[in-house]
Amino acid sequence: MVNDVVQGYAPWILGLATALYLAARSATLVALFTLWTRKSRFAQRRQVFAIPLPIGQTRRELAGAAQVLIFDGVFVALYTSSGWFRAVPPTALNVLLTFAALFLWVEVIYYFLHRAMHLPRFFFIHKRHHQALVAQPLTFLCFSWQERLVHSLLAGGTAMLVSQFLPLPIEGTIAYSVTFVLLDLLGHLNTEVFPAWFGRSWIGKFIYTPTFHALHHARFRGHYGLFTTFMDRLFGTWFPDYERVQSDAASGKPMLSLSERRLA
Repeated sequence: MVNDVVQGYAPWILGLATALYLAARSATLVALFTLWTRKSRFAQRRQVFAIPLPIGQTRRELAGAAQVLIFDGVFVALYTSSGWFRAVPPTALNVLLTFAALFLWVEVIYYFLHRAMHLPRFFFIHKRHHQALVAQPLTFLCFSWQERLVHSLLAGGTAMLVSQFLPLPIEGTIAYSVTFVLLDLLGHLNTEVFPAWFGRSWIGKFIYTPTFHALHHARFRGHYGLFTTFMDRLFGTWFPDYERVQSDAASGKPMLSLSERRLA
Protein backbone atom coordinates (compact mmCIF):
# COMPACT_ATOMS: atom_id res chain seq x y z
CA MET A 1 0.00 0.00 0.00
CA VAL A 2 2.77 2.43 0.98
CA ASN A 3 4.72 1.49 -2.12
CA ASP A 4 1.67 2.19 -4.29
CA VAL A 5 1.29 5.64 -2.76
CA VAL A 6 4.98 6.41 -3.21
CA GLN A 7 4.90 5.22 -6.81
CA GLY A 8 1.79 7.30 -7.45
CA TYR A 9 3.47 10.46 -6.26
CA ALA A 10 6.88 9.68 -7.78
CA PRO A 11 6.21 11.38 -11.15
CA TRP A 12 5.06 14.58 -9.43
CA ILE A 13 8.07 14.55 -7.09
CA LEU A 14 10.31 14.14 -10.13
CA GLY A 15 8.45 16.94 -11.91
CA LEU A 16 8.82 19.27 -8.92
CA ALA A 17 12.53 18.45 -8.62
CA THR A 18 12.97 19.15 -12.34
CA ALA A 19 11.12 22.48 -12.02
CA LEU A 20 13.27 23.56 -9.08
CA TYR A 21 16.42 22.57 -10.95
CA LEU A 22 15.41 24.60 -14.02
CA ALA A 23 14.56 27.65 -11.88
CA ALA A 24 17.94 27.42 -10.15
CA ARG A 25 19.64 27.02 -13.52
CA SER A 26 18.01 30.13 -14.99
CA ALA A 27 18.73 32.22 -11.90
CA THR A 28 22.36 31.08 -11.88
CA LEU A 29 22.79 31.90 -15.58
CA VAL A 30 21.36 35.38 -15.07
CA ALA A 31 23.65 36.04 -12.11
CA LEU A 32 26.78 34.82 -13.90
CA PHE A 33 26.13 36.68 -17.15
CA THR A 34 25.12 39.86 -15.33
CA LEU A 35 28.45 39.77 -13.51
CA TRP A 36 30.24 39.08 -16.81
CA THR A 37 28.58 41.91 -18.76
CA ARG A 38 29.28 44.42 -15.98
CA LYS A 39 32.83 43.42 -15.04
CA SER A 40 34.40 41.87 -18.13
CA ARG A 41 36.57 44.12 -20.31
CA PHE A 42 35.43 42.14 -23.35
CA ALA A 43 31.75 42.77 -22.59
CA GLN A 44 32.24 46.42 -21.75
CA ARG A 45 34.21 47.03 -24.92
CA ARG A 46 31.59 45.34 -27.14
CA GLN A 47 28.35 46.89 -25.89
CA VAL A 48 25.65 47.39 -28.49
CA PHE A 49 24.19 50.39 -26.61
CA ALA A 50 26.48 52.25 -24.23
CA ILE A 51 23.54 53.73 -22.34
CA PRO A 52 22.96 53.47 -18.56
CA LEU A 53 19.92 51.47 -17.50
CA PRO A 54 17.11 53.63 -16.12
CA ILE A 55 16.54 53.65 -12.38
CA GLY A 56 14.12 50.90 -11.40
CA GLN A 57 14.59 48.63 -14.45
CA THR A 58 16.38 45.89 -12.53
CA ARG A 59 13.81 45.96 -9.72
CA ARG A 60 10.91 45.69 -12.18
CA GLU A 61 12.60 42.87 -14.05
CA LEU A 62 13.28 40.96 -10.85
CA ALA A 63 9.54 41.02 -10.13
CA GLY A 64 8.79 39.82 -13.66
CA ALA A 65 11.44 37.11 -13.45
CA ALA A 66 9.99 35.75 -10.21
CA GLN A 67 6.61 35.41 -11.89
CA VAL A 68 8.14 33.65 -14.89
CA LEU A 69 10.10 31.19 -12.75
CA ILE A 70 6.94 30.22 -10.87
CA PHE A 71 5.02 29.79 -14.13
CA ASP A 72 7.85 27.74 -15.67
CA GLY A 73 7.96 25.51 -12.60
CA VAL A 74 4.26 24.70 -12.83
CA PHE A 75 4.43 24.10 -16.58
CA VAL A 76 7.52 21.88 -16.37
CA ALA A 77 6.03 19.86 -13.51
CA LEU A 78 2.89 19.23 -15.56
CA TYR A 79 4.88 18.53 -18.71
CA THR A 80 7.14 15.91 -17.13
CA SER A 81 4.68 14.32 -14.70
CA SER A 82 1.15 14.45 -16.08
CA GLY A 83 1.45 11.66 -18.62
CA TRP A 84 0.15 13.99 -21.35
CA PHE A 85 3.36 13.49 -23.33
CA ARG A 86 3.65 10.15 -25.12
CA ALA A 87 7.33 9.29 -25.33
CA VAL A 88 9.39 6.78 -27.29
CA PRO A 89 12.94 5.61 -26.55
CA PRO A 90 15.47 8.10 -27.93
CA THR A 91 17.71 7.49 -30.90
CA ALA A 92 20.14 9.94 -32.45
CA LEU A 93 17.84 10.33 -35.45
CA ASN A 94 14.50 10.86 -33.69
CA VAL A 95 16.03 13.29 -31.18
CA LEU A 96 17.60 15.31 -34.01
CA LEU A 97 14.39 15.32 -36.07
CA THR A 98 12.29 16.35 -33.05
CA PHE A 99 14.69 19.18 -32.23
CA ALA A 100 14.81 20.38 -35.85
CA ALA A 101 11.04 20.26 -36.28
CA LEU A 102 10.46 22.19 -33.05
CA PHE A 103 13.09 24.77 -33.95
CA LEU A 104 11.64 25.44 -37.40
CA TRP A 105 8.03 25.45 -36.17
CA VAL A 106 8.67 27.92 -33.38
CA GLU A 107 10.80 30.20 -35.57
CA VAL A 108 8.09 30.57 -38.18
CA ILE A 109 5.04 30.82 -35.90
CA TYR A 110 6.73 33.03 -33.32
CA TYR A 111 7.52 35.66 -35.96
CA PHE A 112 3.82 36.19 -36.71
CA LEU A 113 2.77 36.02 -33.05
CA HIS A 114 5.49 38.49 -32.09
CA ARG A 115 4.36 40.93 -34.77
CA ALA A 116 0.78 40.52 -33.56
CA MET A 117 1.83 41.30 -29.99
CA HIS A 118 3.14 44.65 -31.21
CA LEU A 119 -0.32 45.64 -32.42
CA PRO A 120 -2.12 48.01 -30.01
CA ARG A 121 -4.88 45.53 -29.14
CA PHE A 122 -2.43 42.79 -28.15
CA PHE A 123 0.48 44.81 -26.81
CA PHE A 124 -0.62 44.31 -23.19
CA ILE A 125 0.73 40.75 -23.54
CA HIS A 126 4.20 41.95 -24.56
CA LYS A 127 4.40 45.24 -22.68
CA ARG A 128 6.29 43.98 -19.63
CA HIS A 129 9.16 42.66 -21.74
CA HIS A 130 9.47 45.94 -23.62
CA GLN A 131 9.93 48.00 -20.49
CA ALA A 132 13.60 47.33 -21.24
CA LEU A 133 14.75 49.60 -24.06
CA VAL A 134 18.29 48.43 -23.40
CA ALA A 135 18.37 44.76 -22.41
CA GLN A 136 20.41 43.03 -19.74
CA PRO A 137 20.65 39.29 -18.90
CA LEU A 138 17.74 39.58 -16.46
CA THR A 139 15.50 40.81 -19.29
CA PHE A 140 15.38 37.33 -20.80
CA LEU A 141 13.24 36.21 -17.84
CA CYS A 142 10.94 39.23 -17.69
CA PHE A 143 7.59 38.49 -19.37
CA SER A 144 3.92 38.60 -18.52
CA TRP A 145 2.37 35.24 -17.66
CA GLN A 146 0.28 35.49 -20.85
CA GLU A 147 3.38 35.76 -23.02
CA ARG A 148 5.14 32.98 -21.14
CA LEU A 149 2.12 30.80 -21.78
CA VAL A 150 2.47 31.52 -25.51
CA HIS A 151 6.16 30.55 -25.39
CA SER A 152 5.41 27.34 -23.50
CA LEU A 153 2.55 26.24 -25.74
CA LEU A 154 4.50 26.94 -28.94
CA ALA A 155 7.11 24.31 -28.15
CA GLY A 156 6.03 22.19 -25.19
CA GLY A 157 2.31 22.30 -25.91
CA THR A 158 2.81 21.51 -29.58
CA ALA A 159 5.10 18.60 -28.74
CA MET A 160 2.53 17.18 -26.30
CA LEU A 161 -0.22 17.44 -28.91
CA VAL A 162 1.84 15.84 -31.69
CA SER A 163 2.94 13.05 -29.36
CA GLN A 164 -0.67 11.89 -29.05
CA PHE A 165 -0.53 10.88 -32.71
CA LEU A 166 3.20 10.40 -33.17
CA PRO A 167 5.08 9.58 -29.94
CA LEU A 168 8.28 11.59 -29.62
CA PRO A 169 11.52 11.30 -27.65
CA ILE A 170 11.26 13.69 -24.70
CA GLU A 171 15.02 14.15 -25.01
CA GLY A 172 14.43 16.05 -28.27
CA THR A 173 12.14 18.53 -26.52
CA ILE A 174 14.61 18.90 -23.65
CA ALA A 175 17.41 19.63 -26.14
CA TYR A 176 15.27 22.35 -27.69
CA SER A 177 14.41 23.77 -24.26
CA VAL A 178 18.10 24.05 -23.33
CA THR A 179 18.89 25.67 -26.69
CA PHE A 180 15.99 28.09 -26.23
CA VAL A 181 17.29 29.25 -22.84
CA LEU A 182 20.86 29.75 -24.05
CA LEU A 183 19.91 31.58 -27.26
CA ASP A 184 17.32 33.73 -25.51
CA LEU A 185 19.89 34.74 -22.91
CA LEU A 186 22.39 35.49 -25.68
CA GLY A 187 19.97 37.89 -27.33
CA HIS A 188 19.60 39.97 -24.16
CA LEU A 189 23.26 40.47 -23.28
CA ASN A 190 23.63 43.88 -24.98
CA THR A 191 27.12 42.57 -25.75
CA GLU A 192 28.12 41.57 -29.27
CA VAL A 193 29.90 38.23 -28.83
CA PHE A 194 30.29 37.44 -32.52
CA PRO A 195 33.11 38.82 -34.69
CA ALA A 196 32.65 41.98 -36.75
CA TRP A 197 32.24 40.06 -40.03
CA PHE A 198 29.51 37.75 -38.71
CA GLY A 199 26.45 39.82 -39.68
CA ARG A 200 27.61 39.99 -43.29
CA SER A 201 28.53 36.30 -43.54
CA TRP A 202 26.30 33.60 -45.01
CA ILE A 203 25.57 32.16 -41.56
CA GLY A 204 24.87 35.66 -40.24
CA LYS A 205 22.09 35.92 -42.81
CA PHE A 206 20.21 33.27 -40.83
CA ILE A 207 21.41 33.19 -37.21
CA TYR A 208 20.68 36.21 -35.03
CA THR A 209 23.16 38.06 -32.83
CA PRO A 210 22.84 40.09 -29.61
CA THR A 211 22.87 43.21 -31.81
CA PHE A 212 19.92 41.96 -33.84
CA HIS A 213 17.68 41.66 -30.78
CA ALA A 214 19.11 44.74 -29.07
CA LEU A 215 17.87 46.79 -32.02
CA HIS A 216 14.40 45.32 -31.60
CA HIS A 217 14.26 46.48 -27.99
CA ALA A 218 15.52 49.95 -28.85
CA ARG A 219 13.48 50.55 -32.01
CA PHE A 220 10.42 48.47 -31.20
CA ARG A 221 9.11 47.86 -34.74
CA GLY A 222 11.28 45.43 -36.67
CA HIS A 223 13.45 42.38 -36.01
CA TYR A 224 10.57 40.19 -34.82
CA GLY A 225 12.39 36.90 -35.38
CA LEU A 226 13.17 34.68 -32.42
CA PHE A 227 16.64 33.20 -33.00
CA THR A 228 16.97 33.65 -36.75
CA THR A 229 16.82 36.55 -39.17
CA PHE A 230 15.32 34.88 -42.24
CA MET A 231 11.68 35.75 -41.51
CA ASP A 232 12.55 39.44 -41.06
CA ARG A 233 14.52 39.42 -44.30
CA LEU A 234 11.69 37.62 -46.09
CA PHE A 235 9.01 40.06 -44.91
CA GLY A 236 11.09 43.25 -44.98
CA THR A 237 11.13 43.94 -41.23
CA TRP A 238 14.87 43.99 -40.70
CA PHE A 239 16.80 47.21 -40.16
CA PRO A 240 19.03 48.25 -43.09
CA ASP A 241 21.86 49.34 -40.79
CA TYR A 242 21.87 46.10 -38.76
CA GLU A 243 25.02 44.68 -40.31
CA ARG A 244 26.87 47.97 -39.78
CA VAL A 245 25.73 48.24 -36.16
CA GLN A 246 26.72 44.62 -35.49
CA SER A 247 30.17 45.18 -36.98
CA ASP A 248 30.63 48.42 -35.04
CA ALA A 249 29.59 46.86 -31.73
CA ALA A 250 32.06 44.03 -32.23
CA SER A 251 34.73 46.63 -33.01
CA GLY A 252 34.15 48.66 -29.85
CA LYS A 253 31.97 51.39 -31.39
CA PRO A 254 28.62 51.18 -29.56
CA MET A 255 25.43 53.10 -30.21
CA LEU A 256 25.22 56.15 -27.95
CA SER A 257 21.48 56.82 -28.15
CA LEU A 258 18.31 54.87 -28.85
CA SER A 259 17.49 57.04 -31.85
CA GLU A 260 20.87 56.69 -33.51
CA ARG A 261 21.00 55.29 -37.05
CA ARG A 262 24.10 54.37 -39.00
CA LEU A 263 24.69 54.20 -42.71
CA ALA A 264 24.64 50.64 -44.00
